[in-house]
Amino acid sequence: MQLTTPSPSPSSSNAVDVADVVYRYPSRQSAFLCDRWSLPKGQHTFLHGNSGSGKSTLLSLLSGIAQPQHGTITLNNTQLNTLTPKQQDSYRARHIGIVFQQFNLIPYLTVRQNVELASYFAKRSVDITDQLLVMLASLQLPEAILSKTVSQLSVGQQQRVAIMRALINSPQLLLIDEPTSALDANARDGFMQMLMSASQSFESTMIFVSHDPSLRQFFKHHLAVTDICRWGEEGLSC
Repeated sequence: MQLTTPSPSPSSSNAVDVADVVYRYPSRQSAFLCDRWSLPKGQHTFLHGNSGSGKSTLLSLLSGIAQPQHGTITLNNTQLNTLTPKQQDSYRARHIGIVFQQFNLIPYLTVRQNVELASYFAKRSVDITDQLLVMLASLQLPEAILSKTVSQLSVGQQQRVAIMRALINSPQLLLIDEPTSALDANARDGFMQMLMSASQSFESTMIFVSHDPSLRQFFKHHLAVTDICRWGEEGLSC
């Protein structure tokens, strides 16, 4: 299946281009509005904001899980909201890695099976064993963990498995949503160091969102979600 790429800037060096986006929840009177925002390829950016500021909404839009009612979202020269739902699913599986706040791992499957699912949905037919072993070493996990079910793992181990799943397809874009909220300071810092090292080795663009301003220290680039998006009245255009 050939993905269409009707981006307004085919030669753009940006990983993300957002233009005039309006998104409305059916249950809310206000709309989520993003006028213009671009993110260069390969950049790691920390987006911070309080609860309700729109961090998760923005990630849902960037991943194609949510669809804007107006405007365009272009990722690496592919305009997401011109793709069919099936094409969006395929694009997300192949080109976007997501680490959810609750990880969304399948507890009764093994670590290997959880990661293999991501490879399966991206329609990769290669043996990922060597890639898994490299990731385990990078994330300081023993090889034996591959045969354990997720339900047997600690929270910290589950976080690192979530990173493995997000990176297995060498995604162009990594979206990270509040993954350290359940960790103490020492565990949080260790996790962040492993995440940054792993993502740099894959040369992925990263958007990391959190309400914790102390995580800013790990990023050269940072800004508030409210610097690029806002909540406005119903019907208000960007």
